Amino acid sequence: MDFRPASDRSMSDAEAAAEAEQILRTAFRDDTPLPKIGSTPPVLQPETRIVPAWAAGTAVAALATAIGTAVQHARAVVTHTENHYTGPVTQHVQHTEQTARGFFGRITHRTR
Repeated sequence: MDFRPASDRSMSDAEAAAEAEQILRTAFRDDTPLPKIGSTPPVLQPETRIVPAWAAGTAVAALATAIGTAVQHARAVVTHTENHYTGPVTQHVQHTEQTARGFFGRITHRTR
């Protein structure tokens, strides 16, 4: 028998027929119809799954974080303040920017 790949050699019609016959002889298919209902009676399977406490706590924390973020963004409205002074005035303005995403936070103070 030649063990080279089929792309490297060609088969005669007799060899191809013998190969096909061997493949068909070793294959088996069971065509008997499957029963619609088995002989085993149905058994009650009560629901026994419960949510672990840590999973419920994680879900509540995630929901609270999402609500807090939505409220924070809703309150973050830019306001404009105009002050009118008479006489010599020194004005100090301090801007504070806070960014918090996940475990990392950044606070930047700028004074003019």
